Amino acid sequence: MASRPPSTPWPLFVYGSLQRGQPAHRRFCKGATGITEAGLWGRLYRLAEGYPALALPAGSILAQGSADPLADAALARVTAIFDPSPARPAGDWQWLRGQLLILPDPTRSLPRLDRYEEFCPGRGGPYRRVLTAVHTSRGPHAAWTYCTPHPPAGGVRLRSGRWHRR
Repeated sequence: MASRPPSTPWPLFVYGSLQRGQPAHRRFCKGATGITEAGLWGRLYRLAEGYPALALPAGSILAQGSADPLADAALARVTAIFDPSPARPAGDWQWLRGQLLILPDPTRSLPRLDRYEEFCPGRGGPYRRVLTAVHTSRGPHAAWTYCTPHPPAGGVRLRSGRWHRR
């Protein structure tokens, strides 16, 4: 019997329905081995469909997601070279709050999350998965998150910095 390769913890910053206490958390993230309050600079929108969309400053994106869960997990682990200070980027960006989840097995969780977020590596879609710096009470961390490539048409900007389900 072939043994599975050891799992690589996978950091994911969530800001909407994947947060603990939100509808999709139990379905997609219940196996998280860690959940920490976290934040980053961006813009948060409520779409007409009722779910959130995150826009990030281009300079905060460290890498683009791929179709290889283990490579992406390893990239997050070794990407420790980023500015640890949460300095406000130039422009109309705000401090957004969410949660940093640590998922234990990217080969199991990542394909399901990508489908849920309609992310197709190398193709268009409403979201892309990117690696960015998030900040917790313990300092900066590299984490993956799902964001929109452009401000959504018809989206309402949430100035509160946090998404709440209606």
